[in-house]
Parts: sequence; structure tokens; C-alpha cells
Amino acid sequence: MGNRGLLSVDLGLRGAVVGLSLLIACVALRDRRDSAVALLGAALAVAAAASAIRSAPTFPSPWQW
Repeated sequence: MGNRGLLSVDLGLRGAVVGLSLLIACVALRDRRDSAVALLGAALAVAAAASAIRSAPTFPSPWQW
């Protein structure tokens, strides 16, 4: 498997993580909207999805440190 194959696998797994994280956030908000723990769990799941998107190798970097 070459560089393109590994990049495809990486992006596919990141997409799956984003989808599952957003699904967990939606289910947590749907089931327990008034619970502080569910709100924090949903926020954590959304943050994990954003982190997976932002750390992708093809995502443009705003600053070159």
C-alpha cells in the first residue's frame, strides 16, 4: 500500500470518527437534554469531531509555525 492508499485509509477512518462522534452528540442531546452531563458529553463529542477534521493531513494550516 502506497502513500495514496494510506491517505485514503486515514481520511476514511477520520470520516468514520467524525460521523460517530456527531451521532453520539445527537443521541446524548436527544435523550437527556436537561442533564448537564449529557450536554458536556455532547460538547466533548463535537470537539472530538472538530479535532479529527482539523488534524487531517490535507487540511490547510492557517499559520506556518
